[in-house]
Amino acid sequence: MTPEDASSGPHLFSSDRPITRRDEDKLGRRASSEQIARAVRGWKGNDSLVIALYGPWGTGKSSIKNMVIDALRDTPESATVVDFNPWQVASVHSSAKHSLMKSALPSARDLSHR
Repeated sequence: MTPEDASSGPHLFSSDRPITRRDEDKLGRRASSEQIARAVRGWKGNDSLVIALYGPWGTGKSSIKNMVIDALRDTPESATVVDFNPWQVASVHSSAKHSLMKSALPSARDLSHR
């Protein structure tokens, strides 16, 4: 392929970024993400609920997590979502606890207004 070919049509490559919404799904994972969201909405336990997605790098874990969050935000009264990624805030001057609290505070404020 020549540079002219690459600039004249649709891109042949894409970035390695996760999708953020269910309507972006092209791999048929929307139904699974909505099933996880239904399970979260149905959680009646008193303890915290922890969900883990396991898989090798590049298999779509972040995309699925984002689609679950998208589904949960359709009915915000069902769950409070705190989307926290320690990899994005790790630095010498930042503690994970401080970053988590910063992420959680807006959600906690939302809860107090219900």
